[in-house]
Amino acid sequence: MRDLGDGTSVHTLTGHRGPVTALAFTALAFTAGDALGGRPYAVTAGQDATVRVWDLADGSECQTLMGSAQPVLALARIAGWPYALVGGQGPLVQLWDVTGGGLRHTFDAHRAPVTAAAVARVDGRAQAVTADERGIALVWDLTDGTLRRTLDSGGEWLTAVATPVRSSRPCAVTAGQYGTVRVWDLTDGSLRHTLTGHRGPVTVLTTDDLAGRPHVLSAGADGTVRVWDLADGSLRHTLTGHRGPVTVLTTARTARGGLRVAAGGEEGTVQLWDLTLDTAAVTLLTLPLPVGALALCDSGLLAGFGPETAFLAWTSTPDSPWRHV
Repeated sequence: MRDLGDGTSVHTLTGHRGPVTALAFTALAFTAGDALGGRPYAVTAGQDATVRVWDLADGSECQTLMGSAQPVLALARIAGWPYALVGGQGPLVQLWDVTGGGLRHTFDAHRAPVTAAAVARVDGRAQAVTADERGIALVWDLTDGTLRRTLDSGGEWLTAVATPVRSSRPCAVTAGQYGTVRVWDLTDGSLRHTLTGHRGPVTVLTTDDLAGRPHVLSAGADGTVRVWDLADGSLRHTLTGHRGPVTVLTTARTARGGLRVAAGGEEGTVQLWDLTLDTAAVTLLTLPLPVGALALCDSGLLAGFGPETAFLAWTSTPDSPWRHV
């Protein structure tokens, strides 16, 4: 782990006996005192069949959950405590108690491998939406483990799931191999919108606000990123320029109500857009290897490409908006 200001190493997290296969971050707390402070933690999964929890303030390992080498699909807060939703290498999904290390629920209703998951709050309760290769998304109550809804996409292999943080009604967004994006109402399981336009599979979904309205962004194998208004299903922007599939997508809101979007692909390019409801300004960055991870912050962009990681700070020079740190 490195300081983004000066690039110095802060902590080295060691303990996995083999490759790390998944990584997630959370500010959810481990104790009542920490709940007030919001200490940051990392959750990692590895081929050594463990899920490990790390305190990023001091680099210490807080918890080791044995018996699962599957990816961390999502993190959830239940009654103020953090949990990890683990799965993706078969039809089973498990909910692990990050603080106590115990297995709370096993969700076993899928009849095909699970491909993606997201967490939402419905009527004040934490619920998980898990999607599979047969086009079925299941909605689970994370408190009691019951199956609440079945969302059927008609057999289209689902590739991504997202849930908006803010919406007039709780909803989930699924996307699949034929390029269809669907918006579901989680209160009754009804299909709210069917969004089409991608030519090929949707690879990534994410949600964020633009001008105070919730939007979903879908990236595809066709090299485009599409920005949809969740309220009415309208297409706000089609962002183009990638020569191959977009595999990484991240967003950050700007001070004036706009949205900054970063997208990367296997051809080694990163495109950065500054969006309003009506305009999109783009900046292009070329990296020497396929882009595997992106994260935006106020001061710049963190990019992972091949085995390398670089932090690129914003500058005020129009001809050179990036500065490598």
